Amino acid sequence: MSRKDYSCISRIRKRIGKTQGELAKEVGIHQTQLSKYETRKIKNPAHKTIGLIATALGMTIDSLDKACTVGETYEECEGRVREKMKEVSAKKTKRIDVHHFFHIVGPYNDT
Repeated sequence: MSRKDYSCISRIRKRIGKTQGELAKEVGIHQTQLSKYETRKIKNPAHKTIGLIATALGMTIDSLDKACTVGETYEECEGRVREKMKEVSAKKTKRIDVHHFFHIVGPYNDT
């Protein structure tokens, strides 16, 4: 059974080059609150807050929820990624937006 693990916010935030302070300020929450989401000290954040975080990360709530869903093995994720990359190569697509890629593939969460 899958579950949400919002510690993935940290990984996504770092990928786009934002600090905790920058993201917290954009969202309108204290940095310590964001830190608690990222370190799993707050397990069920308010839906409104998750929506604001998703927007600040350039994502939708659905894509953030998908990115933060745990329940897939590394091998399953890796297989999915390889298949999607083959599809992209077959279409001779030169670029793929990272958000579109994660929408298609969804990232692996190592727990």
